Amino acid sequence: MPTVTPCRRLPAEGFAKRLVAVVIATVAGAAAGLSCGHGFAETVVISDGSVGSNSIPESYDALEIYGTNVDGDRSTYNANAPLTLSEDLRAHDAGVFNAGADVTCGSGVSAYRGGTINLDAGTLSALSLDFDGPNAVTSRGGHYATEALGLGSGATLSYGPDDSILYDVSLSTGASLTLARDLSTSGYITIDGMSTALTSAGHAITAGHLDVGNGAVLSLDQNLSLSTGALYLYSGGSIVRTTQTISAPSFYIEKASLDLLAGDTFAPAETSVISGGLVNAPAGTVLGHVDVFGTNGNGDRATFNVNGDVALGSAAVSSDGVINFIAGALSTPSLSLSGAGSAGQAGGHYDVTSLSLAGSATLTFGIGDSIDSLFISDAGSRLDELAPLTLSSLTILDGGNLHLGAFTGTGAIANWGLRMAGDGKTFLESLIFAGLITDGPPPLQVIFDPISNMTYVTSTPGAVPEIDPNTAHGVVMLLVGATGILERRLRRVALARQAA
Repeated sequence: MPTVTPCRRLPAEGFAKRLVAVVIATVAGAAAGLSCGHGFAETVVISDGSVGSNSIPESYDALEIYGTNVDGDRSTYNANAPLTLSEDLRAHDAGVFNAGADVTCGSGVSAYRGGTINLDAGTLSALSLDFDGPNAVTSRGGHYATEALGLGSGATLSYGPDDSILYDVSLSTGASLTLARDLSTSGYITIDGMSTALTSAGHAITAGHLDVGNGAVLSLDQNLSLSTGALYLYSGGSIVRTTQTISAPSFYIEKASLDLLAGDTFAPAETSVISGGLVNAPAGTVLGHVDVFGTNGNGDRATFNVNGDVALGSAAVSSDGVINFIAGALSTPSLSLSGAGSAGQAGGHYDVTSLSLAGSATLTFGIGDSIDSLFISDAGSRLDELAPLTLSSLTILDGGNLHLGAFTGTGAIANWGLRMAGDGKTFLESLIFAGLITDGPPPLQVIFDPISNMTYVTSTPGAVPEIDPNTAHGVVMLLVGATGILERRLRRVALARQAA
């Protein structure tokens, strides 16, 4: 089969004198009866300052407009009547396409390198629309419908009541899209690059995923909802809002910052603050698992700030990540801290079922804090106790340290600093002997109280159980009875002496 590359050129005079040029690269098959007909694709090319147009409905395979003549006149195609293209439409290198009627393209439409597409009337419909450059597209009364819209290099466009975007929106390198209606897509919205912006202008945004990065800005004045994917802010990307809320399955903040607001909702999925990212969590924040780790190029540490009562499914801080307890209390079943400086405490508290310290992580336990299970895995990792600590389980390995600094606990045993459920006397004595549990004024004493079924660590030698007010009557009666016995014995002694 010979290779055929057809080309249909429209001279400036219009369709009345159009010339169809068919170039057959391989002529060996000419004897097979090959002819130019509907079985061959036709590409209409407008170049060198030519002007083409259609005043009646027309169909081609593809249309390409580019170039100028010696006088600088731009090659132009005017669609004055419906136009159907089975493949793509391209305007580039000063080429101009004027859509004055409905234009349907089976593939993509693009304008780049100084090409321009003017939406004058009707609707331009295509699988994808890609406009690159400050004058790549202008809306002058026409509309568009596409599965995917791409704007780049300063291209600007509005999204109006008669426009349609089904799946994806991609904005880059200073491009901007301004909404004149709610935007609802099922795919990705990507906003990338300095001065690149998506402005909601009073309209809501719904999408599957959202990426904002490299200095780009998303300005919200209505709520944002993501249905299937994450909110991803990276490399200085930001969201500007006042009270508008975000609903999404999760978020990833990398080298960027996000101020959560009351009313934001995220599914109990994994979220991450990485590579110098910053998240500020106010009171009422509820999240699933949160990972905090990594630094950016300036050495800024990934940081999660707890600014009020916050509930997390679990949290892991590692590799130079930081969680700061600033106000309120963090409530979570599991908190893992790994690395020096992985936790900052400036007034906030924590309520943790299971706390793990590793990699020289340190934390202070004070009034208002709560831990049920404590695991300290290595040398340099330490929990400093500044309020009586009650645990259900304790593991200290490889030189980790639990330092007791407050012996003010009351109850069955006085002046205790640590207590554990059950008879853990031998276990706790072994940790003290190994130097894994320490205090300021040694020696430490371990006491098991069978009545409360608790084991206590105290620094008061000879500490004894306090009298329980509920059993005080029995103790008094015991003392009274003992006094009576003693008096009777003394009388017998006196009588015996008199008889003698």
